Order: sequence, then C-alpha cells, then structure tokens
Amino acid sequence: MTNQPERRVRRSENPAEAMDYYLQSVAHRSAVDAVVVADSHGFLVSGAGAPRESLKELAALSSLGKLQPREMDLGQERFSAQQLSIADETLYVGTKGDRAVPESEVS
Repeated sequence: MTNQPERRVRRSENPAEAMDYYLQSVAHRSAVDAVVVADSHGFLVSGAGAPRESLKELAALSSLGKLQPREMDLGQERFSAQQLSIADETLYVGTKGDRAVPESEVS
C-alpha cells in the first residue's frame, strides 16, 4: 500500500456536511452554477452553488420525468438531471448551468 498524501482540503465526519463539501467540489470541477441531490419525492438532500431556496427548487425539478437523463432550458438557465440508484434508494442529481455533471462524478 502506498502512502499518498490526502488530497481533500475540507473534510467532515458529519455525512450531511461531507456531502455538501463534495458537491461544492463537483460544482467547481464541472463548472456548473449549482448542483443538487434530491430524493425520489424531489426533496433536497444536499446541494451547492446557490441559495438554499434555489437549491430546493432545483431539487424538485430534478425528480420530474424520472428514469432518463434529460436537459431543459428554463428561460435563460439550462437544467440537467440524471437518476442515481444506491442500494434500494433512487436519487436524482440536478445541475443548473451550461453543462451536466459528468457521470463519473455521480456514479
């Protein structure tokens, strides 16, 4: 086993806070305005890149249409969403911006 330095700068033992940090990093690397994880009912699980109310709206949009990756234009904003299954849970990753988060970031 090699002794590699820790790459993460922000860490947390709290799972919700750790997910927020991860999504902040994903948003930055993917150059999106905002990214959210929503549950199957469209409720915000975690998000980054926008005020909380905007993240809640993006989460609600993310679970619409279910099952297939999709993109929509919302006025002057572009929206993308994709489904993610973890164990028995179905989650949705939604982004606001010119591009979607690469699948490698959410799988």
